[in-house]
Amino acid sequence: MGTRVLHRAAILAVPARPCRALFGLKCAGRGGSLRWSNQRSVADCVAALEAAGVPCSAYGEPGDALDDPHLAARGLFSRVSDAAGSFVGVNPPWRMSRASAELGERGPAVGADGDAVLGDWLALGPAEIDALRAAGAFGAST
Repeated sequence: MGTRVLHRAAILAVPARPCRALFGLKCAGRGGSLRWSNQRSVADCVAALEAAGVPCSAYGEPGDALDDPHLAARGLFSRVSDAAGSFVGVNPPWRMSRASAELGERGPAVGADGDAVLGDWLALGPAEIDALRAAGAFGAST
């Protein structure tokens, strides 16, 4: 038997009109629960659904996380500054016992590590890097 009917009994046990079963509302097709939720705040909808035993969660936009007091208290965000200004960056969600993985307060300037990267990764010497720079390989010199 395919997995499409694996939980058939549980699916059939769900009321055909969940808004009536959960909230005592007369539903007119699919729009009934929409009308019910449009008349309430997100917090009230979540509270009512949870009280009825319905697993649920409020939908949040990605930017909402920046205002979440729990995430702020866990130190998930850091303000970082660079030559272009400052912005909020996301720290790793894990903690390490003997190392810091959080973002630094300042980011390197664009191209600040270029010579080290070209030397370490591509094994270019200073003269080769200077020749590439003079040829405009890294954009216009400032």
